[in-house]
Amino acid sequence: MPNNKKINKESLIYPAIFIVYFLIIASAFAYSIKFLSKTINSALDEPQNEVLTEEYASLKLKEYSLVAQKLGLSRVNSSEPEIKTEIETNNASSSPEILNPTTEIQSTSTNPTADAQSAETLPKILVINSTLKPGLATNLKNKLESSGFEVLTPTNNNLNLDTTAIKIKDGFIRSSNFTTIKNIVSENYNFIILPLEDDVAHDIEIIIGNN
Repeated sequence: MPNNKKINKESLIYPAIFIVYFLIIASAFAYSIKFLSKTINSALDEPQNEVLTEEYASLKLKEYSLVAQKLGLSRVNSSEPEIKTEIETNNASSSPEILNPTTEIQSTSTNPTADAQSAETLPKILVINSTLKPGLATNLKNKLESSGFEVLTPTNNNLNLDTTAIKIKDGFIRSSNFTTIKNIVSENYNFIILPLEDDVAHDIEIIIGNN
């Protein structure tokens, strides 16, 4: 009878070892599944607008490879180009736009005064020399033209007037063009301002006097 009990105890050793071994394997498998699940969830929880770097993607691949080796799974090579594509796409979207320098270059003019006057209608100007000194009307014409104004051929009337006068149509008296013209004339002459008839072809008439 004692021999039977001894045999029964020895027969239980091998099942017990098998059960312990099975529990160890099951625990390792469960831990690996839990680790893999956590890794996948953390990857899916990443903000969509976060820019992945190559270092971050490489770390994720190493984690997956480690878990796959523990579980005896084959490595999925197709995941690598997908991650690289995502990296390239995000980097492209986050890169600052490079503007073509040629689109930022605006045309420059050799005559800034004429550019400022382009928003208004340029008046037609007639310069009359009313003194006995030749060349005064031509000199003033050249100054006005260098500032972008349209000046008709100057004339002389030899009236030998004392005072310089600027005759102007009412539509131009408040324009910035007229302010520029007054500044040019005032460099050499004192003048008075008079109205100009509407039926003449020009808009401003400058009559040069001795003063």
